[in-house]
Amino acid sequence: MKKGFKILPSSPYDDKDQTYKKYYSSWREFNKGNNDSKETFAMIFTSFKENHLSKIEGGALKLYLFFCFNSNNTDGDSWYSIEKIADFFKVGTRTVDKWVKILVDRQLIYREQATHKSATTYLLPYSTTLMKAQTTGSYPDDSQEIIEDITNSLKKQKQIFGNVIGVFHLFQWKISKSKKRLRTNTQNIQWILFITRRENGVLTGHYYELKASEDIVVSKRSIEETYFFTSPYTYDGNALLGIALDNENEIDITSNTYEPRKQLIEQLAIIDKSTLDPKYFIDYQEIEETNSEIEES
Repeated sequence: MKKGFKILPSSPYDDKDQTYKKYYSSWREFNKGNNDSKETFAMIFTSFKENHLSKIEGGALKLYLFFCFNSNNTDGDSWYSIEKIADFFKVGTRTVDKWVKILVDRQLIYREQATHKSATTYLLPYSTTLMKAQTTGSYPDDSQEIIEDITNSLKKQKQIFGNVIGVFHLFQWKISKSKKRLRTNTQNIQWILFITRRENGVLTGHYYELKASEDIVVSKRSIEETYFFTSPYTYDGNALLGIALDNENEIDITSNTYEPRKQLIEQLAIIDKSTLDPKYFIDYQEIEETNSEIEES
């Protein structure tokens, strides 16, 4: 083997595969991060391919992309008249009307004449969503009144979110890597989770975080699988099903763990309370700092 000195480094562009990938990822990050840029971008998720791509005609698909590229990046709204859209695609207004109807019927957009001269077009989620529930007032204490407030708001917004199909009380001990700390710490996270379903099956989880219930806890500390409890809150005259979530696998419900939270919403949407094993029900009770009745396992 011939020996020698290696003076010049190998070119970082020799690997064509990595160069193409890096080129695209750099372009994507550079453009989406420019708040001062007028160039918008569209996010289209795999669920669009699964639920719409093979079923939607080409013209309506082009119109959907038009709305994606011309909508507000954050809120998904835009204001384009039928005439302007027709001029862009060089087609008649009746053709655009037909495309709009297809997108509305597939619940991909909602279009309404509001305060602008042109109708407002709203892009609609087409897969499972989690969002913070809205209340009409401020509640320093946790009470049944919160449930009634959110319920009434969601009923008024039925056209947007669909029907409420379930309400649940979620409980999770705050994740701690220190097992010693876990035995003495009563910190926890508690949500009231409303699940709505639109006509096309799209689910939305609306969560409200209980702020004054930290001293009311489940009677089991180490939870490696799902347990249940009877909540003191009610919906439609029935006590909410309480769900004590796993706290051993370091999946924090408040973090951006997309897949576990998506699965949680989708499983709760079809849960049959009558099939739940009674041995997995635990107590939900008020506890003092010195109380040692909480089970460790």
